[in-house]
Amino acid sequence: MKIESNAPIGLWPEVEFEGEEVDDMHGKTLFVYTDGINEAENIHQEQFGDARLQALLRKDLGDARQTAETIHKAVEDFVGGAEPSDDLTKMCIKMK
Repeated sequence: MKIESNAPIGLWPEVEFEGEEVDDMHGKTLFVYTDGINEAENIHQEQFGDARLQALLRKDLGDARQTAETIHKAVEDFVGGAEPSDDLTKMCIKMK
């Protein structure tokens, strides 16, 4: 799902948040994350990136916990010995 870029919620009172709607979430996965996931860098200063994250999310990684843990491990493995530059915050919900 493509979403509109927004400022962080609540940061500026005059900014109106623009959200999206999904008619039916049955059988779908909702994965919400901060930029520490896709912008995580390895020792060569290459980012984990959106394409790598999307490729992972296209696979069946199990339930919500397994999905979140698999992505966390994939990011940690990618970063390797590089100094972490941000947090790895994520939330996964799988609808049945």
